[in-house]
Amino acid sequence: MPVHDSDSSLNRSLSDQYLPGAPHNFNSLRAPLYSSKATALADVHPTVDLDLLRQLADGVRSDRIGSEDATRALCQVFEDTFTFEVLHGQLNSDLKAKVSAFLSGTPADDIAAKGFDPTPAPLSLHRHPFGGRVPDAHKKHHLFGGRARAKVEETIDTLEHRPIVYEDHERTMIMEVYADIPFLNWQQNVQTRPALTFVPSTVLGLQNLIKAYPHRRIRCSGYRHTRSDFFAEDGDILVSFVSLHYVASVLPGMISMFSDRINEAELSGELRSVQTFPPRAGQPDTQRVRVGVAVTPEELREWAIADGWSLPVDVTADEVTTGGIVGSMCHGSGFAHKSINDYIRSVEYVDVNGVVQSITDAKELHAALGCFGLMGIITHITYEVKKMTFAVMQPPRWQSQILATGNMAVLSPLTTDPEDLTIKTKLPNALHFRRGRHYARSRNMEIELPIPPLATDNSKPDWLTVRKAWWGAVNLVYSSANSPMRLAMDMRITGDSDIIMAPQRGNSHGTVALEIGSVTDTVTEEEWQTFCQSFVDMLTALAPEGKLRPHWGKEWVKMRFGGLPAREYIRTSAYKTEIPECLAMLQKIGKRQSWTLNDLHKRFSNKLLDDLFFHEPSEHA
Repeated sequence: MPVHDSDSSLNRSLSDQYLPGAPHNFNSLRAPLYSSKATALADVHPTVDLDLLRQLADGVRSDRIGSEDATRALCQVFEDTFTFEVLHGQLNSDLKAKVSAFLSGTPADDIAAKGFDPTPAPLSLHRHPFGGRVPDAHKKHHLFGGRARAKVEETIDTLEHRPIVYEDHERTMIMEVYADIPFLNWQQNVQTRPALTFVPSTVLGLQNLIKAYPHRRIRCSGYRHTRSDFFAEDGDILVSFVSLHYVASVLPGMISMFSDRINEAELSGELRSVQTFPPRAGQPDTQRVRVGVAVTPEELREWAIADGWSLPVDVTADEVTTGGIVGSMCHGSGFAHKSINDYIRSVEYVDVNGVVQSITDAKELHAALGCFGLMGIITHITYEVKKMTFAVMQPPRWQSQILATGNMAVLSPLTTDPEDLTIKTKLPNALHFRRGRHYARSRNMEIELPIPPLATDNSKPDWLTVRKAWWGAVNLVYSSANSPMRLAMDMRITGDSDIIMAPQRGNSHGTVALEIGSVTDTVTEEEWQTFCQSFVDMLTALAPEGKLRPHWGKEWVKMRFGGLPAREYIRTSAYKTEIPECLAMLQKIGKRQSWTLNDLHKRFSNKLLDDLFFHEPSEHA
């Protein structure tokens, strides 16, 4: 594929069409791209056309480029990258030819006249991880296992140091396994080296795995977007619900908003299933849906649109796992809404003895859904959902233009959105309007601040605290000429939660979730940690003592809260009563299911959880 330079035909056509009388080179509009920092960026990303990317940004910023040319140029920016090659290679021959024609300059109308489905190909690299075309140079890890039929079992059994865990009763399926593979989370701030990493596909496989390693600690991961230290430690066992080939070397594909169907061939297997139950008697507007631990929000959105039911809240990321959402006690937004885990009515998991267990009692769920995987490996959860509702969106014109540059380009022309643009869409589509957040490697910290009652009316929230939190963060940004917060600041208002260890618990007047972010490659560790500490200190001054709590899945472990190291603050102040309450309920569950807290400590904990839950292990043994 050709590399586009500053004199490419594309650049000339853009200049001629949108900049009458201007030179044929966009470099005349701004200073040359290749400053010392840009040169370093080019060294890191040699296959990305950075010149064209800057020219595209200029055209969008000055409102001189239409959506078709912007979309074409954006694709050409990444045309020579490995990710583009893989995704383009997954298309069928007809669609591949049409995409190539579009990139070569054929008008979209001419291509569409011959028939064109805008829905991208499924993300087959992670749904069928070894069926896709992945060049050998990008396979970073050696595969130790995979599926094997009975006729080759004898050969496999003769190989040394190859752990065998069967995933079916007939012993024809061997769980995919890797040995001594370094673990790195998506944000690249957590790194460990598990002894073994298994990629399961069945519940039976998980049962056999737990039974096969009675003296090893086991922790789980999905897309690895958690930024705190909840993963498997060095020498432990990691269970990954996403293929290592996928998380190690392949970015997710762009996801269409226009898919109104679920591809049953793609969403298959016990751990990637969505099962709907009929409405309960006397509750025609309520339904329950059983969701596998490896199902993503995007897949659940597709199910919701097709089936006509939905949750009232969701995370904004499209590609994380249900297990990760539950384990981190994630939340959506809305003053009337609780955390996502509050809408779960059943949890199924494999316990320390390799036995499949389930919990449906509400009080027990409040502990089980907030214990960070200590009870075992979750396989399924059951949500309570409502009939589909709709949202009316009125995005500012600039916002719709920026979003249209990427995945939203096909929604509307870039320069012709009316000032009063209104979009009515189904709720899951509105919740996932911002596409692709999961692509970016970023630094993120989110703190949950309780909203206090009004001094003059104890029944109403005091919104002044919310304003102080927001402007306090803004002041931190502007107090530095080179602020480390180089991505965005995000604020959401939520209700409280019944989950014992949820940050929102007890916040009867609501919760302010304030998040700061930065681009990983643009900020040093010292800069970021210093800014985060200032952020925490500012919010600490606004919160009652011990009531400021971090989002579990974001960065917080290195902070100090009120002068205390984060772990000590969590254990002795923020969750001083909640941790014993959670452990007491787990102990009650264990008595019925034949396991102890000491079993959980030995099998499913790690150093962070040791410090938080088992600081004095003998007390809970």
